[in-house]
Amino acid sequence: MKSFSQFILEETSYRRKGYINIKTGKMVLFPFAGRGIRPFHTEYVLKNANKFIRGGENALLRKFADANGFEPEDEETISMWVDIKTGKVDRDPNLDSIMEAEGWRRVVFDEGISSVEPRDRREGQRLVKMILDKIPWKNIESLNVYDEGHLNDMTTLYSEEDAYSYVKRGSVPRRSKIGSTMAMFRGESVSEQIVKGELIKGWMTPRGKLMVYPRNSKQEYHLQILTQLIPYEKMRPHMGEFIGSEHLKFIEKMQKDGTSDFTDEQMKELVEREYKRVYKMWATGRVDSDRTVEGKFVDMGWVKIVIDRNQYGMSAIEGSDRQTLKCAKKLDKMFGGWEGFATKSMMISSKTSVSRIGSAIRDSAGWDHYLKTGQVKRQTEIGRKMSQFREFVQV
Repeated sequence: MKSFSQFILEETSYRRKGYINIKTGKMVLFPFAGRGIRPFHTEYVLKNANKFIRGGENALLRKFADANGFEPEDEETISMWVDIKTGKVDRDPNLDSIMEAEGWRRVVFDEGISSVEPRDRREGQRLVKMILDKIPWKNIESLNVYDEGHLNDMTTLYSEEDAYSYVKRGSVPRRSKIGSTMAMFRGESVSEQIVKGELIKGWMTPRGKLMVYPRNSKQEYHLQILTQLIPYEKMRPHMGEFIGSEHLKFIEKMQKDGTSDFTDEQMKELVEREYKRVYKMWATGRVDSDRTVEGKFVDMGWVKIVIDRNQYGMSAIEGSDRQTLKCAKKLDKMFGGWEGFATKSMMISSKTSVSRIGSAIRDSAGWDHYLKTGQVKRQTEIGRKMSQFREFVQV
């Protein structure tokens, strides 16, 4: 006889990713390889181009080369093509644009953490209807519909009832307190998977949605997580506020001094390529951190989260006063209180309160005090010694 935990694992072991075509309703899904996240969407497309585009790989290669401003036989085209096909690069903005123009939209069904990427709310309604017609809800559990545009939250469907309401009205029904609790309970298996990691990173969106992942899962770095939440097309209009690479500074200087032989159109293309290069470095983890970029998101109401459970780990929540407290309360529920964090300390970093920048919480009493008051208890030297002594005795 199967144990309850074995039964639950079997019920939530559905792992597929792929595309659904908004024009035809056709769905192409493929399984994850083992417990990892490969193959990537674009990697699979290049290896199975005939499933997605008339003319197969040759036709797709021509479109890809043209989108990048090269010929199919050019070394630059071949190099980028091979990087995608071998899984060295995950998301490629130009290839994504080609797929979108053909009507293909990304979908993921990953053990209760599912998602679909429409262009807007109306497309989201149509895509959710197509998914419900093809995939049993027990294989979905909850569905994130990325229909809100740049830097806005996705719509999360916690139940089949939510999904059908979304299809019909473009929204989910308002829940009573009991209903909200049940929705959270349905997501419990997902939370349990998340909180097991030794090092957990993520964000809370401006509207209070937690996006946290154990390291070595789908998203390893904070910038990677942002690229998973925000496609290049939606990030691009705001990237001028985020990055100031030497390439861009050089191009801007040439434009200002009039020392370039490039046309205005060519200069725009150089700038665009640089933005795409930077975004790709974020998405592939080649740049694991950028305090300027992450700080800009914090300024816009996002909260940066690190839960470090290593022996001398220091966890941190970084955001505005109001948002860090809101995030702390959500994390407290997810992890089951201070003991659930299993961390040496929790740094509360605020963008708006000078008195609380870098204030550390080191025990459950300090954590409970912060949750109730929004203030970090200041410890005297004696208090710190007593806290260390209590930890030593417990060990």
